Amino acid sequence: MKFRINFQCILLLALGMTLTLIITAAMFFIELSTNADCFKSVIPEITVMVTALFLILAGTGLYFTDRIIRPVEKLSETIGKKDAEYDEIEVEYKELSALMDTIKRQQKGIVDNADMRQQFTANVTHELKTPLTAITGYSELIENGMASGDDVKRFAGEIRRNSLRLLTLINDTIRLSELDMVGEEEEKEYFDLYEVADTCLNMLQITAEANMIELSLEGSHGTLYANKAMIEEVVYNLCDNAIRYNVKGGEVTVSVKDDFRKVIMSVKDTGIGIPKEHQSRIFERFYRVDKSRSKEKGGTGLGLAIVKHILARYGAEIYIASEVGKGTEIIVIFNKY
Repeated sequence: MKFRINFQCILLLALGMTLTLIITAAMFFIELSTNADCFKSVIPEITVMVTALFLILAGTGLYFTDRIIRPVEKLSETIGKKDAEYDEIEVEYKELSALMDTIKRQQKGIVDNADMRQQFTANVTHELKTPLTAITGYSELIENGMASGDDVKRFAGEIRRNSLRLLTLINDTIRLSELDMVGEEEEKEYFDLYEVADTCLNMLQITAEANMIELSLEGSHGTLYANKAMIEEVVYNLCDNAIRYNVKGGEVTVSVKDDFRKVIMSVKDTGIGIPKEHQSRIFERFYRVDKSRSKEKGGTGLGLAIVKHILARYGAEIYIASEVGKGTEIIVIFNKY
């Protein structure tokens, strides 16, 4: 185990040495002041002693200053390097460990965020390219007269479907960018989460009926103090996903429970379920468990990422329990205030 010198001990030792030297020198000069000739004769020795003391103190100061600055310099050399090993940077004084740990975490966060933005840009580009390519292809066929009759109607339908997908993707991307921005705190108000859930289910009733999905709401009233529009967005996205990835004749059950200082909401479906290896990643941007099914259902892969961002703003907790072929339950625990 490497021995680490305590910075406080060094300061106390240096202070003690300095006081000892001052007291010794004072006694020495008092003694010499009684004999002027003797004082003159030892001036060279005093000069050598003072010079030696200065060199010792200067050398010691430079040595320990270097020990303090060295990890900071090493950290500055690794800044911006993706493969930088921040854990290898050692700190000689435990008093500086907290500062260095904070710097390491901040730098790692900067690099990770840069990587995430780069990946996000690549994903957005890819997702935008797919519907645009389809729109261009179908429109060219119609323009060149290569489609007629029923084909024109079918191609027009595909153009409309891809246009709507493109519009949804753009809106979701803008929404995520807005949530990423750190600005003024949004307007908050008191509202009933049970009523919000009831409104969202009513909005989705037509979609559910088209997919033969039965919707139900259970529980009790629970008051939250938050931005109502944002919480409505959370509830809507979770319920929409539960319908979108359900099976014909399936069920979606939303429950709200008031639990003293918290309000608990559950969205449970009898759908296709999520494999265990994918459950920890479903809140990532553009992550899809089944890409072909997601595109077929019109999903952008951003809905749950938006949910996660909004819940993070309010310190809410989110949990998922799912089993393939049996369904999924997502539980959100809100702080009341």
